[in-house]
Amino acid sequence: MVICHGNICRSPFAERRLALCCPQLEVRSAGLAAGGDDPVQPGALRIGTEFGVDLSDHISHRLDADDIEWADLILGMQGRHEASVRQRWPLGRPKMRLLGDFLPSVPHEIEDPWGETDEVFRSVFERISLATVRIGQILNEEHEGRPYTTLE
Repeated sequence: MVICHGNICRSPFAERRLALCCPQLEVRSAGLAAGGDDPVQPGALRIGTEFGVDLSDHISHRLDADDIEWADLILGMQGRHEASVRQRWPLGRPKMRLLGDFLPSVPHEIEDPWGETDEVFRSVFERISLATVRIGQILNEEHEGRPYTTLE
């Protein structure tokens, strides 16, 4: 499960990139404050295609307790996403990580490009792509018996 604030920029893109890296997994996304049934932002739609991701059919979804229970691993974009999950859903605490933890260098938070220029979207999506490739490499290796939350 990949989460962000509104599920209209970062998390849908990360969901689709991670699914490309790990086709054997079911990957979903949601937003902590998603309105529900909102399409992705135009910048996300445009720049996503540059990374081989079609977001034209995405509809936002608000994170709920069923999502937390379903997920083996929950990847947030910013510390506040992690803190919110840990506070609202105790079951999610051990499953929660930051997507940026898988980036080669700091900063680990992935800022929200909502309302920004295509250049900002491109920069954010590049960072998301780097992190999802790294996670994909880890998940595609042998990790028998290890929960996803212990990935390094």
